[in-house]
Amino acid sequence: MPDPEKGKDSVVTCRESADALVMTVRGELDVMTTSFLEDEVNRRRPLSRPLALDLGGVTFIDSSGVRGLLAARRAAMEDVGTPVRVVAVSPIVRRVLEVTGVADALLELTDREDGGGLTAG
Repeated sequence: MPDPEKGKDSVVTCRESADALVMTVRGELDVMTTSFLEDEVNRRRPLSRPLALDLGGVTFIDSSGVRGLLAARRAAMEDVGTPVRVVAVSPIVRRVLEVTGVADALLELTDREDGGGLTAG
């Protein structure tokens, strides 16, 4: 039975920068919480600017989380013609993306800890 307390600290927040819609994900990104990211992306569709993901605060990710990241990438490609840009990534997320073979697709533009050149908007 699902634990109602699981995921209570997982958060997706959004802000507009000069050149992207930045979604910051904190906490766990798993079967119980990936819907937070998916819902936020879908609520903002069609996207009007490139999508950037800050995953620096993600403490755990499973295959559902990877699926959610790939869905965000697909939405960005469909709506604005550019893949999602990861602007920060925690070591655990980087490792899972590498092991699952999707790091090249998700980290193709930048994964720098400094925000990838985004400016506050």
